[in-house]
Amino acid sequence: MDTNTTTIDLLMHQVQAGEKLALDGLYEAMSPGLFACLRRMGCNPDDAADLLQTTFLKVWQFRQQYRGQQAKAWIYKIALNSWRDFYTGSPHWQETVYEESTDYREDRQTCPETVLNAERLAASLQEALMRLPVVLREAVVLSRFSGLGIREMAALLGTTESNIKVRIHRGLVLLKQSLVDSETTYPVRSGDKHD
Repeated sequence: MDTNTTTIDLLMHQVQAGEKLALDGLYEAMSPGLFACLRRMGCNPDDAADLLQTTFLKVWQFRQQYRGQQAKAWIYKIALNSWRDFYTGSPHWQETVYEESTDYREDRQTCPETVLNAERLAASLQEALMRLPVVLREAVVLSRFSGLGIREMAALLGTTESNIKVRIHRGLVLLKQSLVDSETTYPVRSGDKHD
């Protein structure tokens, strides 16, 4: 068990005991990863922030239901269920556009073609993720952005470890195919590709 997981578990036990300051620490430790995961699931920044707040409100509300399992997986399950509630209740959620971090823009040495290619790739990746069936998208996003292992993901999604592996594999295959298809639809200029 890594130090971060141990810290999160310890903080969750303190939250369960009613220590509100521990909730702040838990939020600090987990919010960046949860926020990134929610964004990759298709939320715009405002909705992701709202769902993040909802998640930690539920962590506090339902802290007595925590049964000592891995806290990180338990909190991701709350976030995922909150996202699913949002997904089923919001008819316009698919209209959101993922805005990748633009730190590369602040590097004055970055050439404009590199910035443009990075923006195209980020947009293509998010569009491809949004085209995946929800069960495959959940598996791919959780496997790449949550830091959870296969066993924890299986428990979180209520399925077997083998099924999680299959979902990840199928999702990545479809994602790759979608990106290849989008490259043929929107070809990159010959000077944009690097050998």
